[in-house]
Amino acid sequence: MQRIARPLALVSLAAALVATGCSDDDTGSDATDTAVDTGSDAADTAVDTDAGTDVGDGDVDLDVAFDTDTTGAPVETSDLQIIAHPTNPLARYVEWTTDRPAAGRLTVSCGDDLELDIETEAAEFRSVFVSGLYEGASCELRVVTAADDGGRGEATATLDVPVGELGLPENTLVAATDGAFEPGWTLFGLNNGFDGEPFVLAMVDEQGRFRWIHRVATARFGTDNEVARLDDGILIAGTRREIQPRIIEWDGDVRWQEPVYMHHDARYLGDRLVYLVHEDTCDWSEKGGSIHEWSFETGEVTWQFDLCEHVPPQEMFDWAHVNTVEPTPDGDYLLSVRNMHHVSYIDRDERSVRWRMGYDGDFTLPEGQDWFLRQHAPELQPNGNVLIFDNGFVDEGRTYSRAVEYAIDTDTMEAEVVWEYRHDPDIFSPIQGDADRLSGGTTLVTFSQRSRTEPTRLVEVDAEGTVVWQLDIGLPWGIYRSDRIEAPPLIFAVE
Repeated sequence: MQRIARPLALVSLAAALVATGCSDDDTGSDATDTAVDTGSDAADTAVDTDAGTDVGDGDVDLDVAFDTDTTGAPVETSDLQIIAHPTNPLARYVEWTTDRPAAGRLTVSCGDDLELDIETEAAEFRSVFVSGLYEGASCELRVVTAADDGGRGEATATLDVPVGELGLPENTLVAATDGAFEPGWTLFGLNNGFDGEPFVLAMVDEQGRFRWIHRVATARFGTDNEVARLDDGILIAGTRREIQPRIIEWDGDVRWQEPVYMHHDARYLGDRLVYLVHEDTCDWSEKGGSIHEWSFETGEVTWQFDLCEHVPPQEMFDWAHVNTVEPTPDGDYLLSVRNMHHVSYIDRDERSVRWRMGYDGDFTLPEGQDWFLRQHAPELQPNGNVLIFDNGFVDEGRTYSRAVEYAIDTDTMEAEVVWEYRHDPDIFSPIQGDADRLSGGTTLVTFSQRSRTEPTRLVEVDAEGTVVWQLDIGLPWGIYRSDRIEAPPLIFAVE
């Protein structure tokens, strides 16, 4: 795999080649780089790396070699460089050379907020990707090298990340109750079509500070992007033709990209990509939408479900507006049909609609309870309940949004609202939103906005509806959805 091109200009370098086995010349200059703080102890600890303790033919014992006096000729450790990343200003490449093959140990210390450590295999040139920096970080870097003949070398540098130069919104942490919210970082896509800004894939820590970003150029206003953490990177998809679906590795490499037309939602299922398309094959003037499965092996659509074959089309623009395809444990799909206020269960093998929930659907509700309107992001729970972000709808006189959970009985075809959350005061998110049940039982609700006056709010609540974490996104940036994730690997060797 080819690594992305990197600029050769040094952003920050204050390399002092220490006398122990190094050049006598001090080649450093003061550093002025930017970084982001995580606020999570778990997220800021050293991350497992690709490099092990077997450092090559010399079979150097790193613990002994790095922590004892030199016994061989000094290892000249030079050209310690800190190089800017082209798409992530909160990441750097740290590179160095030695006069002969030598194992290396790089430590990055940014105070209590970020401590990283990696050991590299024996080589004359090494490059390490470092991320998870934060605005205002002041970091000390130390490289210790050890050759198999007992020689040792060392080089140091400093890295400072300025404040206010990211060009991203100033977020406000409204609430964070220790021990009550789900630990981890929060992943989302930022868009600001008002000012023509590129789409930004971003992660923030528990304090709401940006820790990892990736900019993707797009000219379209209000991009509705699905972003999801994979085991080894991030999936971006769902923005018609302006942003081609792609999988981005942690260091910014694009591992896969394809000019597949889609919108709103896509899910990575290992051997295939499942996504939504606004078009269908029905002979009708207005298209309703369809689900496609695209094979990574063949590069072709191998399965398709057209909504118009099962729901009578209507003579109106965008009569269906499918916006979510949610895989079920049985290999089927939940399909959100926003403009019909429906969530349908799609039997994949039969290519049929097993049931529909919502107004004029197949389930009945107890008197006094309401269905959802203009919904987004239905999520099937392990107990069979369905959690939904209910946007509300001005035309129906409901100008507030909520997260709502329905228990459904497919034998009696009865449904019941068993949980809901409305923000106090009410928030109305008319066109976007998300609700995710987290592993600890709390619910992360994304009250999305595309506005210059109303901020997007990420609100995590417990079962009683108590806010345990809330982050308001600075105007005029908006978010389509958000996910609480495990922090990615923050340091690893680049081959």
